[in-house]
Amino acid sequence: MTSSMGTRLQVHPDLRFLVVPLSEQMHQELKRRLIQNGCPTPIRVWENTILVDYDAFEICKANGTPMTISHIQLESIEEAVAWVCKNQLLRKDLPERLRPYLIGKRFLAEKALGAHEAAKVRRSEFPGMTTTVIVDTSPYMDGVVAWNNSPERQAVFFTK
Repeated sequence: MTSSMGTRLQVHPDLRFLVVPLSEQMHQELKRRLIQNGCPTPIRVWENTILVDYDAFEICKANGTPMTISHIQLESIEEAVAWVCKNQLLRKDLPERLRPYLIGKRFLAEKALGAHEAAKVRRSEFPGMTTTVIVDTSPYMDGVVAWNNSPERQAVFFTK
């Protein structure tokens, strides 16, 4: 969904760190194009947090250039990290030394998303358990460990 720039956007440091800055030459070229032609491409955000397009946002903001925002539907910071990494890995100007780092960050975010998703499924299978659920992570484990709601937080083992 795209909307006019009317909300106050913020920068999440963990997401900002994943976006490779433009070279000075590319930054100047972008600045020239944005001042001449306006900002035709929406600034992509999750909630009110900028995902990418930091340079375009700063240039438009500094020069009073009107811009629009495009809301990307994500459910968590892990989804946002995976989305940003995927976006950056598509860049043609991505330095090769950063490619493995972004691949690793994306893998870890998607792994965490998988654990969250598995935990949601497991919680629905075992009513009365808290949100802390450890799913099968070992070839030696033939079940699921969950914690009950008692003050002692007893572990309960369920076989597959």
